[in-house]
Amino acid sequence: MDRRWLHPRSALLALLLYAAVAALTLGANPFKGETITPFDVLVSQRAWEFVDPDAQVKSYQRSDILNALLPQWEVAKKQLQEGRVPLWNDKVAGGGTFLSLNTNLFTPAFAIFAVTPDPALGFYLGTLFNLALAGLGMHLFLRRHVGGPAAIIGAITFELCGFNAAWLYWPHVLTLIWAPWLLWAIDHCAHRPGAGNSLLVAASSALVWLGGFPFLSVLVIEMAGLYALILLISRWRSGDRPWQFAAWCLAGTGLGLLLAALPVLGLLYWLQQFDLGYREGRGSYLDLGHWKQLFPPWAYRVQRVEQTMYVGASMMALAAVALTAFLATVLRWRGVRPLPLFGVLLVAITAGLVFELWPMWLIGWLPGMTFNSWSRAIGLLDLGLVILGALGFDLLWRAARNQPLRAALVVVGLVQVIEISMFFRDFNGPVPGEYYFPPTASIEYVRERAGPFDYVITDKSFVMSGTLGVYGQREWLAHYFRIPALQDALHEMAKRPFNSHRASASRFPASHIKYDAPAMADYNVRYALIDSRHGPGTPERIDVEADGEHVALPAMPEHAYLQHFKLPEATALLGLSVRLATYRKSKLPGRVTLRVLDAGNHAVAEATINAAQVKDNTYMDFHFTQPVTLAAGDYAFSLAYEPQDPGPWRLTAWAFETPDPATELSIDRESFAGTIQYQLLAQESGGSAFRRVFMADGTVVLENGEHPGGPYFIADLDDRADSRAGGTVQVTRYRSDAFTLRYLGNTSGYVIVPMSMTGDWRVTVDGSPVEPSLKNGVMPAVPVSAPATIRFEYRPELLRWLWPWLAAVAAALLAMAWASRWSRRPAR
Repeated sequence: MDRRWLHPRSALLALLLYAAVAALTLGANPFKGETITPFDVLVSQRAWEFVDPDAQVKSYQRSDILNALLPQWEVAKKQLQEGRVPLWNDKVAGGGTFLSLNTNLFTPAFAIFAVTPDPALGFYLGTLFNLALAGLGMHLFLRRHVGGPAAIIGAITFELCGFNAAWLYWPHVLTLIWAPWLLWAIDHCAHRPGAGNSLLVAASSALVWLGGFPFLSVLVIEMAGLYALILLISRWRSGDRPWQFAAWCLAGTGLGLLLAALPVLGLLYWLQQFDLGYREGRGSYLDLGHWKQLFPPWAYRVQRVEQTMYVGASMMALAAVALTAFLATVLRWRGVRPLPLFGVLLVAITAGLVFELWPMWLIGWLPGMTFNSWSRAIGLLDLGLVILGALGFDLLWRAARNQPLRAALVVVGLVQVIEISMFFRDFNGPVPGEYYFPPTASIEYVRERAGPFDYVITDKSFVMSGTLGVYGQREWLAHYFRIPALQDALHEMAKRPFNSHRASASRFPASHIKYDAPAMADYNVRYALIDSRHGPGTPERIDVEADGEHVALPAMPEHAYLQHFKLPEATALLGLSVRLATYRKSKLPGRVTLRVLDAGNHAVAEATINAAQVKDNTYMDFHFTQPVTLAAGDYAFSLAYEPQDPGPWRLTAWAFETPDPATELSIDRESFAGTIQYQLLAQESGGSAFRRVFMADGTVVLENGEHPGGPYFIADLDDRADSRAGGTVQVTRYRSDAFTLRYLGNTSGYVIVPMSMTGDWRVTVDGSPVEPSLKNGVMPAVPVSAPATIRFEYRPELLRWLWPWLAAVAAALLAMAWASRWSRRPAR
């Protein structure tokens, strides 16, 4: 065993190696503006598909990053740029704290993201850093036990293993990457117990806790405990004094938990709001039948995040070699080395968790076991297999005494690295930087008009609810935990609002939104952003009355069309739909513009679509940005294609051969016998409070005419809000964690603030503290009877522990320093 520290130059070279492997495998070129998945999922949705209609998606099971993790990071980053410490996120489910592990703000990846001006680049660099650290940590740990070639192959395999490939952007990986670092620190502490190596254990264990996935953190700490116990027994059996190692290792672990104590405590405070009974006795998502996914070809057939555990065919074979050698050693009653024993036990224990071989009654008492899916132990299963595989490779390398055999092993190693890299790319890969939350006209429309307490509701055109948090919009249905009262309220707003037993993620069609529910006004849902083909005022398609043979018109852009039509009565027109042909081409550059002209040849409406969205021989909808009401009479629409890119691009419209003068068609101002195949998109009449106010790129913005516009006044808590309720309440100052309201009325009642109320908010009325009631069990209701100034301020209870925490950390460090000096005193 190599007990020495790796030379800093060698460590730097190793870091560069694993960063290079990660960069090559991810395949993105940041110098050309590229970033990485999962933004391919984003642009595959209707709201963003105009960016790239033919975008290829690696894996659809990545939406949590788009509607949960990155919205949190973007809001926190903006607050940091404003010079504020992120305390309260007002964009999710009425608001939630940032001071909790689940926000993943206490990680190096977020730090990289926060300091990088370009968010797409920051996300890529943070991910690259995670993979490089995973490889370097595994290299440092393995290098203490095996030769260089085995350490490199093991480190690359761990860096790109199935668990990391599938969960790449989640806190699961932000936690697991520190596992080999913790093992490395324990190794050092066992070799030379003392304060310095104990601090290594403290730092690495603190980073494990701060990774942001508490259940996996617990598993990693328990795994580290198993390794420390094996080393302890090994030292005891060899005649060394083990208790000094045990004391310093425990001290480091305790200090690590203390260093992470505030975010951990924040998580505990946060979880107290919610009913987690539905998570009781979860076990694993997998069973013994899933063992095949450790081997090809089954590993390639099922691309599901929860089931991915592949480490490569060569690595599995090498692990089998190490297992065989271990069993031979045990059967011959020879001394068992600690690392092979640890690897075998780790694989056995974690396999039992992953495939639910252990009964709940046996291990349910362990921390986290009843409330989390055991399948997340796949990360440690992969780590155990990599350790055994590296040991197996090292055994063969040492046994090979000639160059041809070692050359064969090098080939095996290269095959392993290439295969695991290709498997990793099945889940992850490069995408253009413009895929990173591109601006859309409908979202911009809302951003320019929404107030600080205005909420939006989205259908599945926008991935899952919560994605608009990146754009600074509030969503009650954002991906987040919710108290039971808020869950009940959301059931009033949408049918089946949650997409699983977890009342946290939401994805539903526009038809599930209950537009006329009174809760929409109570909770100040001002806008609905949905698929333009659905919702109140849905377009009614009116076909042109024409027939005859189909004919393709002379191609644009060389030619332009003008089609006349009549409206027999006044019509609220949302747009027109025209059947176009691309000559079997796709992704045409440029844009197609349709203009509606009145009898005086004046433009009364206009719509433009991205030519890349045009599909051959398909009706394409040209939606006006806002509905246009046209009186009965004669009109015409023009159609023109602007390629904006030199080349032989052609686009045409289909027509009927009908020379009816009432539907006269002109091409380049010359009459043409025929009628373009088109449909009028007229707005259906209806009495919904939501009306169409803006349309673009396949989505529509509906505005709730009954929304109160922010905080509002009601005389009784059972009263419902409407558009008049906000007239006597003004927002005079707003910040996410502190704001001031002014009530202007003289009537007794309540000022309702559309937000989620927690015990950490302090409320004053004209400077006097008050305890608000809760409307519907969710929103603060402040009693008033005359004009008053109402101030809300977020004062998290967690921060009261800041100075005691700093004192405790300082005391622990001083105690360790004293213990270190005392242990070095010469014996008398």
